[in-house]
Amino acid sequence: MKDMIKTKKQLREELADLRKKIKDFENSSFDGPEALHELTPNEALYRLLVENASEAILVIQDENIRYVNKKATEITGYSKKELSSRSLIDFIHPDDRRLIPIDKILKPGSKTVSGPFTCRIIDKNGKTNWLEAKLLGTNWAGESSILLFLIIFIRSPTICCLYHL
Repeated sequence: MKDMIKTKKQLREELADLRKKIKDFENSSFDGPEALHELTPNEALYRLLVENASEAILVIQDENIRYVNKKATEITGYSKKELSSRSLIDFIHPDDRRLIPIDKILKPGSKTVSGPFTCRIIDKNGKTNWLEAKLLGTNWAGESSILLFLIIFIRSPTICCLYHL
């Protein structure tokens, strides 16, 4: 019974700790119910490869982001949850949106590969980053999807200016 009597300060500290744990969980690499089953050795290897790739890897369905790896969060500055709650087009620079052939690639049964091509994204801080993008039409969880690979370019301002000439 003695343990059940807590001061307001102790309760506030516990509440703050719980809120932090919830926020950490929401921003973690938890990928939904499919992540709850035990992985086969091949699944574990694929997950290890994808999560540690030097490219950002995203799965797009119905123009919405369904999966992102760790590198995608690094490039964009957004958490996995933040990325998954928005459309891919939201992150593409307005002048480059016409470059993304989503409709053509999302046709049922399409295995179309598009790219590599160069486009810009706007990260969480409003900074524009140049990327090389490659899209591949595929099936994911039984639905037409796009597998998107992104590599960030590190360019000098001079090269970026020349690129637009």
